[in-house]
Amino acid sequence: MIINSVGLKNFKSYGNNMQKVIFKKGGELILLSGDNEAGKSSLIEAIDFTLYGIVRGKNRSKIAISKLPNRINKNLETEIEFINDDGDNIFICKKLEPTSIDVRKNNHPFNSEFKALTSVEREKFIGLEYDTYKSLISLNLSDFANFVNLDTDTKRKLVNKLFNISEIDEYFSLAKDKVKTLYKEKERLESIILSNTNTINTYNQNIENIKSQSVSVNKEDIKNEILSYNDNYTTLQHELSDLSISMNQLTKELKNKREILDGKKNKIIQEDFIYREINKKIDIFKGGVCPVCDSQLDTEDKKHKLSDLELELSPQYDHIQNLKKEYTDVVNDAKSMTTERNTLLTEYNQKNTEYNSIDFKLRELKRQYQTEDVDSISVIEIKKNIIKLEQDNLEYEIKLDETKKKIIQFETTVEYLSEKGIRKSIIGSVIDPINKNLETLLKEIQSNYIVKLNDEFDAMIKDRFMEIDSETLSIGGARKINIAIALSYIKTILDRDKKINILFLDEVFSSISPSNINIILRVLKDFARQNNINIVIVHQIVFDSNMFDRVIHIEKKFFSMINDSENKKQ
Repeated sequence: MIINSVGLKNFKSYGNNMQKVIFKKGGELILLSGDNEAGKSSLIEAIDFTLYGIVRGKNRSKIAISKLPNRINKNLETEIEFINDDGDNIFICKKLEPTSIDVRKNNHPFNSEFKALTSVEREKFIGLEYDTYKSLISLNLSDFANFVNLDTDTKRKLVNKLFNISEIDEYFSLAKDKVKTLYKEKERLESIILSNTNTINTYNQNIENIKSQSVSVNKEDIKNEILSYNDNYTTLQHELSDLSISMNQLTKELKNKREILDGKKNKIIQEDFIYREINKKIDIFKGGVCPVCDSQLDTEDKKHKLSDLELELSPQYDHIQNLKKEYTDVVNDAKSMTTERNTLLTEYNQKNTEYNSIDFKLRELKRQYQTEDVDSISVIEIKKNIIKLEQDNLEYEIKLDETKKKIIQFETTVEYLSEKGIRKSIIGSVIDPINKNLETLLKEIQSNYIVKLNDEFDAMIKDRFMEIDSETLSIGGARKINIAIALSYIKTILDRDKKINILFLDEVFSSISPSNINIILRVLKDFARQNNINIVIVHQIVFDSNMFDRVIHIEKKFFSMINDSENKKQ
């Protein structure tokens, strides 16, 4: 992301005139100076707000946009012009009260397309997501990434974004999830096959039992048995029919109740809205001043309106309560009817089970009566079931074999994308350049420590060849190391053709001695020129202006004003 310019007006301490800072493509050490509360950090925060819709509060924590200070004349406005990673010239202007956003891409309107982008697509459009931006372009003392003590998860996310390997983790996660899904499918198929096999064995045993127990049956006995079942069979038919009619009737009534409930619910919402509107009007009249036209509402010719509203409020409240009671009564009726229907359904299911059992028995007895082959129909049905289950098992075994092959494929993919696979190779290709840059920078800033990053991007710190814990470092010593590590990351990223032209260092010289500050400033100036990047030092300390290529001073009298020394020269 190449930032060309940043502008703001009515933003925090800035007034109604648009204040703008224009940046070159790179190669300058810039001092952004000013007293406390002058508005230095507001310039950087305007970028946060314009690009990411983020506002910082006390202790630099994120707060709601609605809490952003907006001048009495409103019309807060910020803008940024930059070139994204695709080489497109992007202009974004954001406004509050009235709220709007104007996005242009290569001087053409891009508002509707920008609004349709997902959060991930917007990050790609801008070129950086917010956390990477704050760890790479805009570093502040309060939220300055302590590269020495970064936790594993934060390091991983940062490294993924900086070196474009986040997709590997995404593919790795997808592959692992796929393996889990495939193993579940394998277990499901094996369970089905085993269950079918057990059922087939049971059916075969049943056939043997039927054959062994087959005896000649007297037809008269079969006829009598049929007659003994018929009465109960007919009775159950009538009872099931009656139960079905009753349940259908209850279903219709329940549907009607639900429609009534929907109507009453909508009516309650409407009446409650009227009630709340009356309350709002009462509050306005009690306030004494119309919030729209500023006219006085407590005059004699308008006091009767407050009384009328108060008289209207109580009946409206009673009306709502009555509606709610009616709603509750209908709900209770519906619950009672649902309970009754469930009871009927339970009874229906019990009787239907009994009916089906008798029906099966009667059909079997009638067959026996007609054919005398007492076991043929049972054996035929059982054999049909066996054939069906065997066919099903063949299909499941084919699916199981395919699933096992997919498991092998995806497990190979997981191993390839793991920490021991391609990710390790990619990290190996960037860790050496970072360490070489770090070694050079530590010497240039005259640090007494030897620092190396391992494959996990942990900082290994040595003092006179003895490894030490980072917690034992002084604040100033740790800050020097952090600056060196940050520059090493940036140098490596720039060498990999990452488009960055600005690095903000906001109040990062705290606890560093004046002599060390001068050393670091010289290193930063050389770094800016060699790597064609603008390094902006944001600080209230008065530095020697000769140390900088450009001085942007923020002065606050009534409003904050930007004075750019280079602009004055022009």
